[in-house]
Amino acid sequence: MSRRFADALAVDMKVLLIGSSGIVGSGVARYFLDQSDRLIAVSRKRPDISGDGMEFCPIDLLENSSTERLVDLIDESLDGVIYNAGLLPARTSQPSFSDMCNVNVRGLEVLLNHIANHHPLLPVVHISGFTAMKTLPDINESLPYTNPNSYYTTKVFAELVCNQYRLSSELAISNLRISAPFGYDLSVPSVLPIFLKKALSNQDIVLQGSGTRQQTFTFSEDIGFACKKAIDVKFSGALNMTSDFRYTMHELAEKIVSSIDGCQSKIIFSGDTDPQEGAESFVDISKAKNQIGYYPLFSFETAIRRVVDVVRGVRL
Repeated sequence: MSRRFADALAVDMKVLLIGSSGIVGSGVARYFLDQSDRLIAVSRKRPDISGDGMEFCPIDLLENSSTERLVDLIDESLDGVIYNAGLLPARTSQPSFSDMCNVNVRGLEVLLNHIANHHPLLPVVHISGFTAMKTLPDINESLPYTNPNSYYTTKVFAELVCNQYRLSSELAISNLRISAPFGYDLSVPSVLPIFLKKALSNQDIVLQGSGTRQQTFTFSEDIGFACKKAIDVKFSGALNMTSDFRYTMHELAEKIVSSIDGCQSKIIFSGDTDPQEGAESFVDISKAKNQIGYYPLFSFETAIRRVVDVVRGVRL
């Protein structure tokens, strides 16, 4: 671990992070601040993190003047820009497709246009998603523009926008495609945060089916490290990246319980059918390793303990 962190400390940077709160942004922000980098953090609400190197700029990309305020933050002192802004559906709110396009696509396009015209040497990292870019098994009339998920559709649009600016300018734009991110925000209704919240409150973790569904997970601070590597080498193109965590649901629950000191949670099976029983996911990150020198920094146990310490109010 120490050698790897020494490698990660090689370059001090000043970075503009757009979308600095939430499950990905808060971890990316924490990673850069831990490396003594300077960070301009942009989001609607202040991230639950602070540091001497962070300047917070509250900007809501749904407001009319937001893009003008955003481009005003870009100057020659920056080493890179990370676009992690994302409006997505939640259990308590369902944003319109128009609003998702404004945040997930239009803000990115305005940013890239400004950088291409005024700061063409400034590298940009766009945080994308692996789910939006599944390999098509064949070609027929129903593919590829029949995605029923509006959020994934806007992420596809965003990647296409990035590609157009690569073709029409000299911009170095990285699309980091991540899979099942987790970090310090446990409000996201995905499997790992749900299991972790159960374990922290000593509630039983309930599994559907046989618990054999397998998935790859990505720690948000590993995403920060990948962003720094992509900026450092000015990479342009798409990269899959994830952490070294690929577990069945049963293994995931066992790992979480064993990683929390004093956890009394039990793992039980509901008897209900898992609609994704037996499904597996694998993300090949060999390109990220070869092209930008990325490697996962954190073991699963270390990542979980860091999250638990922050949730419990322990300063890292």
